[in-house]
Amino acid sequence: MSIQGYAQGSVYKPSIPFAAIRAPGAGVPSSAMRPADGGGPTGGEQDGSAAMTDGARSRQSAGGPSVPTLSPRTLGGLLKQQESRPTSWDDSPSSPPPAPPGEAPVWGVGYYLSSADKEMLTKATGYRFDKLGMPCDENGNRVECAANNVIGQIGLEREGGALKGAITPDYMQNLFNRLSAQGEQVDRRWLARSLDYLDSRAATGQA
Repeated sequence: MSIQGYAQGSVYKPSIPFAAIRAPGAGVPSSAMRPADGGGPTGGEQDGSAAMTDGARSRQSAGGPSVPTLSPRTLGGLLKQQESRPTSWDDSPSSPPPAPPGEAPVWGVGYYLSSADKEMLTKATGYRFDKLGMPCDENGNRVECAANNVIGQIGLEREGGALKGAITPDYMQNLFNRLSAQGEQVDRRWLARSLDYLDSRAATGQA
């Protein structure tokens, strides 16, 4: 069932049963940073008193500051900490927006998107989002959105936890295939622009 002509103030109801949602390729964390020599922590453990380099010895003997060394355990911990640091893919809301007393909360199809999701979808579809996730034009006016099915499905999978971490090209291709298989109208140019966005983000080293 197409949901074009999104009714302002309503909550998106997906056409794909949530139990059937699979998000292959989604949530794959970016590769951990590696030391300059390309090696990670390997071999047996060493303590923090590992031998200094010749350069460090000469600086210390000359009265200069000593150069601290890191054991593989410490270095591995720092790399793991870097890898697990939240990114703009991970900042989607965890609860509905507040509502006035006695009223039910209202939000749009894009409310549960992360900031990186929104940036990608704006590049792909041209729609922007207000603070409640309602699709808007470039002037901030709420508009009917032809991309509600794509936006809403990503938002649903963020809200339910089926989609975590960075969106990948495989996830986007799978999403468009799923929607097409359900008879949804999807513009393949949105997919092409999404993939371009993901490529450019990877090329600039953004997590």
